[in-house]
Amino acid sequence: MAMLPVATGAGPQATLPGPIPVSSERARRGHPALGRMAQAIRSNRKASAGTLLLALFFLVALLPGVIAHDDPSATIYTRSLGPSTRHLLGTTALGQDIFAQAVFGTRQVMIIAIGVGVLSTGVAVLIAVLSPLASGRS
Repeated sequence: MAMLPVATGAGPQATLPGPIPVSSERARRGHPALGRMAQAIRSNRKASAGTLLLALFFLVALLPGVIAHDDPSATIYTRSLGPSTRHLLGTTALGQDIFAQAVFGTRQVMIIAIGVGVLSTGVAVLIAVLSPLASGRS
């Protein structure tokens, strides 16, 4: 590690550690943990399928207007239609497009799922941290 001289005013000069040189190969590789995780996902067919499905759901949640062009709350269609080329999943008894409702509802489902995951992880960590204190061991 390179040491850089620093003037302190009075007395001898102090040295601080300089920047650590990073090889160009290491800089290209990125974060090694992410590389290992990506390799593990690629080597497992079920994990690959799950990752693709999750990516698809995130894409649908981010771009609902591109996928479903109809307003999900519009009651302008014939009531209780079956699936067709115009309405992929049909219409409701109120005349709303079911496919548009499913696509636009994906965003709320993803927000709720992520919120529940974060909340449950927080509660689990809190219980794990406080359990030794409650039992008298630390």
